[in-house]
Amino acid sequence: MTATTFPVEIDLPGVEIKRVQINREGSYEIRVSSTLAGCTCHQCGQPITKPHGHDREIRLRHLPIFGKETYIVIRLPRFQCLDCPNKPTTTQQVPWHIRRSPHTTAYEMHIILTLIGRTVEEVSVQEGIGYEAVMGIIGRHIQSEVDWDKIAKLEQVGLPLHGFLIKKVQIFQAIMCVMSNFSMLQVVTTCSIRTEFQPSIIDSSCNLLKINTKFL
Repeated sequence: MTATTFPVEIDLPGVEIKRVQINREGSYEIRVSSTLAGCTCHQCGQPITKPHGHDREIRLRHLPIFGKETYIVIRLPRFQCLDCPNKPTTTQQVPWHIRRSPHTTAYEMHIILTLIGRTVEEVSVQEGIGYEAVMGIIGRHIQSEVDWDKIAKLEQVGLPLHGFLIKKVQIFQAIMCVMSNFSMLQVVTTCSIRTEFQPSIIDSSCNLLKINTKFL
């Protein structure tokens, strides 16, 4: 039987594929090398191009291929700065990976999208990665604080309620406190809530609480 092969786009700029294999667990391992020239010195911030070996090998979870877990294996090159004292070395930073993350950026964005309508625990089980790994991805890509001074007008606030372990009424009360600077709050859509909410504002087909707001 003749094997059929065809190319698969891995969407990782600046790399050359060296070898593709299936490991004992049935996952794809794609070994690559960087084709980028040089990097930026971590001390002075200037471009450096003198090679100085390679960093340790890293194995990064990537987007699945044909439903199989896929990993990118690479040893990133290191470069030496001849201008800084002690001539420090710096490991190259590639655009498709955040330093010290065990995943490619493409895979982490896949996780962010998968979290829509699901809990962290559900995504953790579905993807076969730890709960803390999912929380780490959220921390790297989701802004945890809001600069309210940059928001000129806020028309509507949405808050997903599915999967929260605290009472829905506590969420509502927290919103009322945060929005205390607004002159009017109107709940336009809620999920099914069996607490102090009035029945007239309950819509059991929704799992997003939306609040219309108007500034003073």
